[in-house]
Amino acid sequence: MTAPDLVIGVDCSTTAAKAVLEDSGGRVLAVASRPLRTSSPHATWHEQDAEAWWTATRDAVAEVVAQAGDPARVGAVCLTHQRETFVCLGAD
Repeated sequence: MTAPDLVIGVDCSTTAAKAVLEDSGGRVLAVASRPLRTSSPHATWHEQDAEAWWTATRDAVAEVVAQAGDPARVGAVCLTHQRETFVCLGAD
């Protein structure tokens, strides 16, 4: 079995969830992106579906992991997300 030598960087921004697979030397081996939709139901309001964040992120990561050959080679995942973002979880 090969020692973990790959890292996945994930950026879930306002326009897309992006995943990059790199080796220990910093060489990019795979890149994947899934678009995100923003709605503006009122002036100055900008909303996204938190479920879409998960789905887009999951699918982008799955694509680069599939290109890794052996998923056991992935030793770390680094995540970033939109700043000043929150999700309402209940009606109250």
